[in-house]
Amino acid sequence: MSSLNALSRFSHRSAFIAILACVQPVDDVEAEEVRQCGAVASKQEAMPDLSRLVRRSGREVHNTGRLIKGIYYANRFEEQNSFVAFHNACYQMLEENPFLVFSFSRKKYYFDSDRNGCVDEVGALLNAEIDPADFYARLPDAATYCYIDGHPL
Repeated sequence: MSSLNALSRFSHRSAFIAILACVQPVDDVEAEEVRQCGAVASKQEAMPDLSRLVRRSGREVHNTGRLIKGIYYANRFEEQNSFVAFHNACYQMLEENPFLVFSFSRKKYYFDSDRNGCVDEVGALLNAEIDPADFYARLPDAATYCYIDGHPL
């Protein structure tokens, strides 16, 4: 086998592995296995798809420095909020992917510690209140987020 052919096969295999890194569960039974109360997800699933929902709050960040921005979503304009997604923001720039999404109807949270779009932990809450600061402290880069060369922005 030529080295070019081997390289081509390797890149296709790497792309396939990358695609499989974040796969939705096939059915409801498999989805429930992933969404065990308070447990770390045993399989990678994508964060909830918020793009099909009505965004109730803006993505704009007016404050400088480091902060957490909550964006609310609903299924329809006339309905109550269905989800809230919490994003990191630094110097008025909002991160693309949220680190935490909370579903009001299911009372479940979806935590993505590295903000790669895949769920790291799914859990259920007994009440409809959620504090993103508790999850923010668990982010691997929480202590240094919004710092350049060791100095805060």
